[in-house]
Amino acid sequence: MQSVLTKLCVAWPSFRAADSPEAYLRRTLVNALTDERRRWWRRHEWSTADPPDRARDAPAGEGVDDELCAALRSLPPKMRATLVFRYFYDLDIGDTADALGCSVGTVKKQTARALERMRILLGPDDILAELPATGVAR
Repeated sequence: MQSVLTKLCVAWPSFRAADSPEAYLRRTLVNALTDERRRWWRRHEWSTADPPDRARDAPAGEGVDDELCAALRSLPPKMRATLVFRYFYDLDIGDTADALGCSVGTVKKQTARALERMRILLGPDDILAELPATGVAR
């Protein structure tokens, strides 16, 4: 979050001139996450006020199934980001396309393929049963 705020401060004129500051912020967050994932030496760093006495494992998502998290991690970054924006942040297809900097058709295709892959990994009776059969709906 700190790196995103720093980037926004540096690009403040562009941020203020943007048609949709919320979409600009979301895109900045996605880019920062992608940058962090590419840096293998920074994968296990967390900023805290009081550093721990010893190393610890990455915290598990609160209220999120470990199997679901593992399945999401196995997806390519664009598919994972599409699912997170569509179903975790509850964005519509257009807002997701704006956040990811791609077309609406790409979002539909990525969502459908990601849901198909998640159903293969998790099985049809899992949490994905309540989501649409394809990513086109919604």
